[in-house]
Amino acid sequence: MPPRLEVVDRRRRRLLALMAAAAVPAGTATAGEAAAVPTAEQARDFRLALDDYEGNRWPEAYAAFALLADQGHAPAAGLALHMLGGGVQRYGLRFEASAAQRLRWSRAVAVSATRG
Repeated sequence: MPPRLEVVDRRRRRLLALMAAAAVPAGTATAGEAAAVPTAEQARDFRLALDDYEGNRWPEAYAAFALLADQGHAPAAGLALHMLGGGVQRYGLRFEASAAQRLRWSRAVAVSATRG
């Protein structure tokens, strides 16, 4: 990838990470919860999900983010929550997650944010 495109790609991914962090309500983490360290497979799947997101393949992106979020992947959890919040208005689709999933995902992102 040419250097200029690498900079743009890093900026897009940073923006997505910031959007993910902003999607989580404050104070949702409980004491003692640990953020999971992503595996190499999860990191690869997250990159592929970001590609789907950036390619406007919303259902595929959400499904991948939700699956990763259920595995404790905090950045994916934040983006899944972001997509849930935007839903029909932003994406023209209704994404679904149970209340328990939303709570787990919010906690994963909040714990991750406190750890830097």
